[in-house]
Order: sequence, then C-alpha cells, then structure tokens
Amino acid sequence: MKFYLHCGAHRTGTTTLQKSIEKQRDALLAQGVYASSHGDDFSSVLRSAKKNSDYGKIAEFIESKVVPAGATQVSVSDENLICMSSGALQGGIYRRKGRFMDLLEWLNANYEFRVIFSTRQTDKFLESIYLKDSLNAGMRGELPKSFDTFVADIGVPVRKLSWRIIMDDLSQRAPTTFLHLGAGGASFTEFQDRIARELFGENVSFEYSTKSANRSPNRAVLDLYEALYEYLPAENRAAVFEEMHKTLLKHGVGNYPELLSDDDRAALVANYLEDQKDLATAV
Repeated sequence: MKFYLHCGAHRTGTTTLQKSIEKQRDALLAQGVYASSHGDDFSSVLRSAKKNSDYGKIAEFIESKVVPAGATQVSVSDENLICMSSGALQGGIYRRKGRFMDLLEWLNANYEFRVIFSTRQTDKFLESIYLKDSLNAGMRGELPKSFDTFVADIGVPVRKLSWRIIMDDLSQRAPTTFLHLGAGGASFTEFQDRIARELFGENVSFEYSTKSANRSPNRAVLDLYEALYEYLPAENRAAVFEEMHKTLLKHGVGNYPELLSDDDRAALVANYLEDQKDLATAV
C-alpha cells in the first residue's frame, strides 16, 4: 500500500487543497486513491494514533475501509499533525524524537511511505506558527498576542528560524519531499499544483475545485474574535471562538467576504451588541 502524507505547513494553500479533496474524493477513489483531509474520519484516526501511540488503529482502518474500497494508495493532507507552536521552537522540539516523528517512523516501516512538507519564506513559516498559537489562544478564550510580541517572546533570532529545522528532522525519519516557495520562484498556483502531483501522483487526475479568498478562514476568525473580545463574557469567549471557527472552516471564508472589511467588522460588533444588550456597557 502506498501512503503519502502532506503535513503542511500552514499558509501554503492547505485549505484550498483539502476542500478540493472533499469534493473529489469519489473521483480519486475511482482512480485507486483513498484521499483524506484535515478533520475527516481517517485524519482523526491518525491524530488519535499519534496522540496515544496506538498505530494499530491506522492498520485497522486501512484493512476495514481502504482495502475493501479497492484503493492501492492513501493520500492524506493534514497540516495539524505536525507540532507548530512557539513552545516547540523554544524547546527545540523539531530536533527531538516526538510523537509526530514516531508516527512517521511507523508509517515508513509498514507502508510504501513518503512525507511531503511544503512551506514558504522564513517569515511566512514564522507567521504560520504565530497563526497556530493564536488559534490555540482563542480556543482557550484568551486574546491572541500581537505578532511583534509573539516574535519577542520566542526569544530566538528570526534569522535562525528556518524550514531546515523541520526538513532535517523529517528526512531522518522517512523519505521526504520538501517543496519550498521562495521569493521570486514559481507562482503560487504552480506551487499548489506541484504539491498535488506529489500527493496523488503524476497519473492521477485532480483539479482545484475551490478557490479560497486571499485570507484564510483561520485568519478571518481571529480578526472577528479580536473585534468581539472585549464584549464577550469571559466564560463565553472560548465557546464563541470555537463556533465561529467551525462555521468559517465549514463554509469557507470566500462565502463571507463581508466579514473581512473593517467597516463590516464594526457592523458585526454593533449587531452582536444589539442582540446582547446586557453586554453593551462598553459602548
């Protein structure tokens, strides 16, 4: 069984890729590819197996779901399998043998395996880690730090933060394809197409069927959450953030362009306060 895993990083077109996978899952299966993306049943199995070191769940899923479906290849895109956080950078986790690396070693030992890692310039890599940390803060009901504060708190010179930190570690665990979109390189569309070819193979037909807006759902929900934060009771903040996050991930930020302008963000806050008059003391 071939097993190809695209593990991000964030900000490299992962949302567009995964929404396209969702729409073309049956077409891919007809070509012998069992495709999985962030948040679906097999992705959840992988996360659980990583967290609990229970890799038998993966083998069971493949034997019970993938093989009977007639697939000879598994292709997974999930950027949240790999640890992306400021704590990881501070602790040097990418140079340690963590649970994600254990998962890669097991997959490599049991399948015809390859991991695909995509990233952009170093500043974009840093932004992707900042975004992940900010999402975690929102899930806890906290206000995310500013980007400048985030960088200062890491305590590591930005020039030392490089994709090579991850690349070196990944390549020690399993065969790795590294795709980097540097300044002045290929267009973003060409970059995404290369990721798809590596994930599915040259002979598999796959097209991007969903085009995301310029800003990701994650970035959009953070903007909305920050706009509403001071008006939300502390005990409700995490729940409101989670609900907004689920909504934007499900429907796509492209369906909510009005939420991205400053004027409409202000209108959103005003509407929220109108519905929650008991919280309106701040205006």
